[in-house]
Amino acid sequence: MQSTPEAMNSPQPPVSPRAHQRMLSDAQRQLFAYQREMVSAARAQSPGKGEKPVSPRLAPLGSPGPVTPLELGDEDGYLAAGARNSGQQHGGTPDETLVQVTLQVTKAPTLKLKSAFLDVAVLPSLLNAAFLALVDGGLPLQSTMSAALVAVFGKGISVDPEEMELELCSSVHALAFSQHAEMLLDQSTGEFDVGNWEEGAERAERACLAAMAPAGGDEEMANGEREARPWLRNELEEKAKDAVAWKNDT
Repeated sequence: MQSTPEAMNSPQPPVSPRAHQRMLSDAQRQLFAYQREMVSAARAQSPGKGEKPVSPRLAPLGSPGPVTPLELGDEDGYLAAGARNSGQQHGGTPDETLVQVTLQVTKAPTLKLKSAFLDVAVLPSLLNAAFLALVDGGLPLQSTMSAALVAVFGKGISVDPEEMELELCSSVHALAFSQHAEMLLDQSTGEFDVGNWEEGAERAERACLAAMAPAGGDEEMANGEREARPWLRNELEEKAKDAVAWKNDT
């Protein structure tokens, strides 16, 4: 049976939510299968003659030595996250690992925000929770990252804004940076100009670098700003102390 131009241009029936979910699940399974094939192919490649296998080490805070697994908990109760290392170690060298991190928003905002604003506003918390989950799982990472949210108002900019500020702002910006000030994420929505974005990106960069600041350097970086504090370093250090506290009691 041949299709006529009229039949080809006729509107297609809408896809039901259940069928749409099945399509997404099939696409996700295909993606994971492809990723597993890539990981298997990478494992099969042995280092060349005279070469040594590269073993990336986790040093998120610039401190030597291994990182103790941490217990993850969001102090505001907004997120719960977990990660599991599915790889195995052979001869002290970690294999390349495929990791899936599942994040769950456990507390919705009390104020009704625009869907576009809400989608962007939640990104920094999700990224920070995912990074802590990877550290908590003891995975070897090559770099450290931190994310921050910026809200732009008519007369100012706020970093890590309160919920009420999100309702009143004209635009929101989710940005993430590595410990080397490399921008990893830039997601924006709302009404803003280039000047607003540049100032917001600069403030977010300072906040992210301050979150990973070395001990003693946070006061200089903070410069009186509420958002510029080494919360990420403090979180990791406190969790590491709690994880090895039992050794001191024995």
